[in-house]
Amino acid sequence: MDAVFPSGATPPGYRVYRAEVEPQQETSAAEHPAANLKSPLELLGSVSSHEYQDKQFEFGKTYLYTVRAVAQYGQDFVESADSPPANVTPRDTFHPRRCGPGGRGAPCNPETLLTSNCRGN
Repeated sequence: MDAVFPSGATPPGYRVYRAEVEPQQETSAAEHPAANLKSPLELLGSVSSHEYQDKQFEFGKTYLYTVRAVAQYGQDFVESADSPPANVTPRDTFHPRRCGPGGRGAPCNPETLLTSNCRGN
């Protein structure tokens, strides 16, 4: 992302925005983001580094993320235009713990996780 700020602006930080996207519209959302949003862009947080970790997502939903650089100029904050959008559909890829001998049975019930027949691998 390239951003140009007025001279005298403090070093930039970043604001991360997210919206939910119609899952079947992932490709076109990147090309025309506003047309396929299930929810409007919402500010998730502000950071001073190039990293952000979203901890409030739901597996299987498709999200569009965009970032804006921000700098303070006097008493005001100035934002850049949106970065190119990134579409993400988080998937839960961890295997559940299994019950039974050797952990080969059915997925464990959380209430029985501590019993001798329900052990993680």
